[in-house]
Amino acid sequence: QLGDFRILRQIGRGGMGVVYEAEQVSMKRRVALKVLPLAGLVDELRIHRFQNEVRAVAALNHPNIVPVYMVGQERGVHYYAMQLIHGRSLSDVISSLQRVRDHGEPLDGATISQITNIGRAEDADDPRFVDVEESTQHDVDGYAPPAACETVAAEADGSTIPHSSRREYLRSVATLGIQAASALQHAHEQGVVHRDIKPANLLIDSSATLFVTDFGLARMESDVGVTMTGDLIGTLRYMAPEQALAKRVVVDHRADIYSLGVTLYELVALKPAYRAEDRQQLLKQIAFEEPPPLRRLDRDIPTELETIIHKAMSKDMEQRYTSAQELADDLRSHLENRPIKAKPPTTSEIVGKWTRRNPILIWAAVITLSLVSLTLAVSTALISKQLVRATDAEGVATAALEESAAQASELARRVYLMHLANADRALLEKKSTYS
Repeated sequence: QLGDFRILRQIGRGGMGVVYEAEQVSMKRRVALKVLPLAGLVDELRIHRFQNEVRAVAALNHPNIVPVYMVGQERGVHYYAMQLIHGRSLSDVISSLQRVRDHGEPLDGATISQITNIGRAEDADDPRFVDVEESTQHDVDGYAPPAACETVAAEADGSTIPHSSRREYLRSVATLGIQAASALQHAHEQGVVHRDIKPANLLIDSSATLFVTDFGLARMESDVGVTMTGDLIGTLRYMAPEQALAKRVVVDHRADIYSLGVTLYELVALKPAYRAEDRQQLLKQIAFEEPPPLRRLDRDIPTELETIIHKAMSKDMEQRYTSAQELADDLRSHLENRPIKAKPPTTSEIVGKWTRRNPILIWAAVITLSLVSLTLAVSTALISKQLVRATDAEGVATAALEESAAQASELARRVYLMHLANADRALLEKKSTYS
């Protein structure tokens, strides 16, 4: 017993607290009770962050954000009660969808609601019942699907729900994206940045309604001291580059937009956007490498949906959507077959991204071109010098030839005159003889 709550079972554990299913005795209702572990009571920062989470969630009122019912402290134990979502986290859904795909089942519009309905029971003691509120995991993978997924996948294979098209499945993904983006827009308007959006922190109930949960790492505009710039917090695989690299910049609402884009990418492709298992390699991918274009993985993915997701997860903060509402609006326009605002990257943007991803190659190319240019310049100078020398030599030779020609001409003239003189002398001698 913890105050008005009778704890029934543990349903989640993470760095920011333990989540139990509990019964609120006075209201006779089941709730999810998040409790700060006893070990956290000696850590002032963890207490501060827990209180910050309570204040962040309590300030929000949106149909796609898990609502808080009550906040309390009993015998030094901090806790708060929230709505118990009868469903699963998106990380579990993705794991189940991967199993469905691997069994050869088509992924269609019914699949998401199909999987979330499997195992739903009003009796919480039913082993198939899944109530999940994943807490923050400071790891590389970001989620670890529970053993219940095996049962879900097995039952999904035998489902009699009629299959619709692959297009309908992708439309259902866009619908989930709209719900998540709308919830984030509400949070951002209240000055709350989630900073840990990932599949494990997005719950989906049996009616395919999405809920954003776990604001343990949220930053509130009124309290910037809890998590300062440069802190590496959250789940690495879904972090925005400016957050993952712990840059000395304020991590604003665009980090949530990026993380939601990465989550939608994984839901569409059923594989992470960045797949490295090594932490340093994963950081390198997040900072410098672009994920494979979605349509390269599956040509059935609409171009508009690919454009929207890739814009949301742009590495450049300025190239992302300026608000979660813009992302939701583009997803809604896509579903309604209206033009979207996002545009595919231009050739110059593609070249610019490639340049930023391959700085070593660029520097190598610059150095190579510089060496080639220097070699060409030296060669040109040497050739020019040789040409000048050749030209000078040609001028000297021409002058010598001209002088030789002049001398030969003068010699010929003198020989001719001498010949004329001799001829005149011979003629005079003949005339003298005749006389």
